[in-house]
Amino acid sequence: MTGAEQLVQGERLKGERAMLTKQLHWRFEEVPAHVIERIERANPAELERWAERLIKNDTLEQIFS
Repeated sequence: MTGAEQLVQGERLKGERAMLTKQLHWRFEEVPAHVIERIERANPAELERWAERLIKNDTLEQIFS
């Protein structure tokens, strides 16, 4: 992977993390710091799984279990 491709991938991941965080704030208003930290460390597969769970579940525990 070239440096440019790595940069694009990094920016995409940053955007996915920001969007998931924003959606959680819209849905739950308060999002604990440990959840934000977990999102910041997440890989693309985890972010996708949590985004899907956000639609299907009612609690943060269910989303991040």
